[in-house]
Amino acid sequence: MSFTPGVVPQSLTESLSQEPEVAPTAIPATEMCLSGSDSTAEKA
Repeated sequence: MSFTPGVVPQSLTESLSQEPEVAPTAIPATEMCLSGSDSTAEKA
């Protein structure tokens, strides 16, 4: 899977919404690129 930083494909965004538990672990860089409200809260 390849993507441009700051540009998240819909499929990836949907995965984050459907699997919030797996996404942050699989793509830590992407979660930070996004708004990361959920991901940031979990890490903080």
